[in-house]
Amino acid sequence: MKILNSIKYLLLLLLVLGILLFSVITGAIIEKFNLYPITTQLSLFLESAGMDKLRSQVKGSVTGADQIEEKIISSNYYDLILKKHLRPNYEDYGGIDILGSQLFYVDKKGYGWVQNDGEFNQVITSPLDLNEESFIESFGAYSAYSFGVKDILIVANSENSASTLFVSAVNFNKDQKCYFLSIFMTEISANSNQTTEWSNIFDSEPCLDRHTTNTYAGTSAGGRLVYGDNNIFLSTGDFYFDGVNERDVTAVPGSHYGKIIKISLNTMDVEIFAKGLRNPQGLFLDKDGIFETEHAPQGGDELNFIGFDQSLKDYGWPNASFGVDYGTKIWPLDPQNKNFKVEDFVAPIMSWIPSIGISNLIRFYSDDGLSRWNGDLLITSLRDKSIYRIKLDGIRPILIERIEVGFRIRDLIQFNNKIYIQAVGSKDICELKEKT
Repeated sequence: MKILNSIKYLLLLLLVLGILLFSVITGAIIEKFNLYPITTQLSLFLESAGMDKLRSQVKGSVTGADQIEEKIISSNYYDLILKKHLRPNYEDYGGIDILGSQLFYVDKKGYGWVQNDGEFNQVITSPLDLNEESFIESFGAYSAYSFGVKDILIVANSENSASTLFVSAVNFNKDQKCYFLSIFMTEISANSNQTTEWSNIFDSEPCLDRHTTNTYAGTSAGGRLVYGDNNIFLSTGDFYFDGVNERDVTAVPGSHYGKIIKISLNTMDVEIFAKGLRNPQGLFLDKDGIFETEHAPQGGDELNFIGFDQSLKDYGWPNASFGVDYGTKIWPLDPQNKNFKVEDFVAPIMSWIPSIGISNLIRFYSDDGLSRWNGDLLITSLRDKSIYRIKLDGIRPILIERIEVGFRIRDLIQFNNKIYIQAVGSKDICELKEKT
């Protein structure tokens, strides 16, 4: 009997170890090959069956994100009130901005809503023409998760009541069966919310095809937009064409990938403002330059500063990184871990190990609410589910505070003394302000 019991315990132990090993291997494969979007197949089925409400309920039940309408978050200087506003649909991508004094949201297909008296009213009723159906035919339904709108930007027109809405999105050429990043624009009125037809003002080059090892890496697209001096700045990722997971397209002459692109709205001329970037998730245009955040591989998420008073600079990728390849202790293109001590690469002003899943950032300016944060950077994260407050001496970080919020964050914007953050994993756009 004792022998049988011992065998049972041994088999149970082996089963547990087998499950753990399977989980570790599965997680590594998902991380390595960027397979998070596989759940989109279920999402697309539910959508086609008219079951979006059920999908959102299930998603909210799993994450718990939709269950609490308001909560208190503590930081060193302030207690903060986090209040939730439910978006009209669930999408991990899309973007938020302010139209006049109202919160504006565009989902990943290009539909748009403006918030009035706490309710979202749809004002853009036609999606962007991105050839999504053809994309799905070529790359599979699971890839549609990260296909579409990456960010939005609203620029007020000083000459009339209308504003210009800019949208960055992954687009698809159905004839050549390849994809690229586009910028679209339309006019939108703060009063009537009527829009003009979409116009396409930029397409990245070259058009990208299927990976050998990773069919489509849309989560590494970049796509952040900022505006200054009648120029649009667009961040572009490498889509895993980095010389390790696939051939390196960032170094191809004329390539727009792994860069910040500057587009003049006066002439529509396009130039490369910065290069050597992996997956730039955040941009903030300040008076002397641009603060930029980007995903590294395993470890090494970056905060960079790109000054306006400099010639084109190379920020290292894919030849220099503080990160390493998934499952190894090195970055294969820099096996000696010399990092940025080779060639003329510009090192980040700050880096995170382990990676926090860095996303967007702002520099917070306020003399009213949250005034002790005035001039500080606020950086959001996906993996770490936190906001990082960074105090600067010039452009040098001298203090960092981690403020845990408890959910993944894609985007944030400031409006007066409030912060709006776009959650991932729920329908929430959250309002964050000082508790008084």
